[in-house]
Amino acid sequence: MPWGFHQLLHYIHNTWGKAKQNCIGKDINIIVTENGYAGQDEGESSLGDIVNDVHRQDYYTGYIDSMVRAVEEGVPVRGYLAWSLLE
Repeated sequence: MPWGFHQLLHYIHNTWGKAKQNCIGKDINIIVTENGYAGQDEGESSLGDIVNDVHRQDYYTGYIDSMVRAVEEGVPVRGYLAWSLLE
C-alpha cells in the first residue's frame, strides 16, 4: 500500500540513514530498486487491456506520489527503479 511505502521510507531513513546513527558520519541516500506491479493472468490480456492498464497506472501513481511526499519531508531518495536486474 502506498501509505506503507511512505512510512517505510521514513523508517529506513530514521533507523539507518541518519548521520548520527551510521558508521560513515553522513546521511545515506536511498535507492528503491524493486517496486514492480504484476497483475493476475497478464499473459492472457487483450491488446486493449495491455495498452490501457489502469490498475498499473493507479499502482505507480500511488507509490510515486507517496515517495515524492517522503522526499519533500526530507527523506533522501535518490533513485527509483520499478524493476531491476538485481535478484
